[in-house]
Amino acid sequence: MKNYLGSLPVIFIGFIIIYLLNFTGCGGIVEIYSSLFLLIIGLSYLTIYYLIQIINSIRKKSIKINVLPLFSALIIVGIGFLIQHLKQINQPNVNLRSYREFSNSNSANINLLDNGEIEIFYGHYEEKCSYYGTYELKGDTLIISNLDLTNNIKIPKRFLITDDHLLPINDGRIESDSTLYYSITERTAL
Repeated sequence: MKNYLGSLPVIFIGFIIIYLLNFTGCGGIVEIYSSLFLLIIGLSYLTIYYLIQIINSIRKKSIKINVLPLFSALIIVGIGFLIQHLKQINQPNVNLRSYREFSNSNSANINLLDNGEIEIFYGHYEEKCSYYGTYELKGDTLIISNLDLTNNIKIPKRFLITDDHLLPINDGRIESDSTLYYSITERTAL
């Protein structure tokens, strides 16, 4: 049992890093710095752990080094790369990308995916949150449903799709304020 205890901090730190980088709804500089900090702690732990083992081996004049923490770290790195690879393989194609900047230095990206889902990224470079829902097209009207927005984000549920913009529709009327328009940056299939 004592041989396995050295691996527990490595496993714990590794899975926290994987969670921060892959499974949170929001990401940005904070998550990257947190992950780097935890990575430094994990590498420091491994360094100290193996220095103590090497010193004990020299004192006892026998080579007994527990490699389980190192193998645990390598397995966790492999799991992290596998998760990232699977996310990239299973990524659906984007039919339409649009973008809008807000006055508070935030921005919103709306991506319509070919599987009927919608991705909305809202925030700025320090922290950007992602929201998912579904959409339906009725002629040139985009109708968003099943979208759970938090943080007081207000994104209309209906848009008129033109050649260059997504025009918000509020209370059955097209928004006349052009600062509320989303610019279409990429269009493949709509």
